[in-house]
Amino acid sequence: MVGFLLISIGTVIKTLYIDFDDFLNSNYYSPSDLIIFAGFVIFFVAFFGCWGAMKQSTQLINMYALCLVVILTLEVLAALSAISMRGNLSKTITSNMNDVFKNMGNDSDEFDFVQSQLCCCGVQGPEDWMIKTNSNILPSSCCVGYDYFRKTSILCGNGNFTTTYYVESCADQVVELVSETAYLLTSGAICVAFVQVIGIIFARLLSNTIRKIKVERLVEAELRRQQIYSQIILGATMNGEGREKVKVHNTAATEA
Repeated sequence: MVGFLLISIGTVIKTLYIDFDDFLNSNYYSPSDLIIFAGFVIFFVAFFGCWGAMKQSTQLINMYALCLVVILTLEVLAALSAISMRGNLSKTITSNMNDVFKNMGNDSDEFDFVQSQLCCCGVQGPEDWMIKTNSNILPSSCCVGYDYFRKTSILCGNGNFTTTYYVESCADQVVELVSETAYLLTSGAICVAFVQVIGIIFARLLSNTIRKIKVERLVEAELRRQQIYSQIILGATMNGEGREKVKVHNTAATEA
């Protein structure tokens, strides 16, 4: 269950980032990649825990605990990476979007998607398009009601247009989206890490309990072996004394 949760969180965030790949740095994918990897590892690690508990093997259970420590380290690294990523997020995304905006033509499919899905217009606002095109008419993706997948054509901008347009900054919207997903990833990693710590503690307790039971069984077996050995020696001693008495009795009878 924990592994499936990590894989789901990491996959959703990575898929979301791919939609805005032109504006994000490659290192933004690192936290989600770490979480996905940790999720797959958990599925394999769980085998050691289950098999070790069934076979009462302290070696397998200790290996399970060690693997949980490794996974815990990956989760902490993912959380720290997500936290550090949020530090310089606004400046980086704004710079990347400005570069894409300056190097493209008067229309861009990447900005059409962002503007229609995040309900925004331009890097800093609609004025970016008006300056770039030297016109009061905005791209259709800036208009309220635009369908990106159907590529509907709508006119909007400053003037006598019946359709209103978005005024929010796309840079701010993308920053907020990535920041929220980073917070979600950090929260998920910390919660799962807490579960992993509990799992490590219980694994060690189970290993110690199994070792104690095995030692007690060995002690009991040794005591039984010593008891049996003592009984055998005692029986042999009694049989020897009995034969000696018979021998003495027979010798006395002969002399008489």
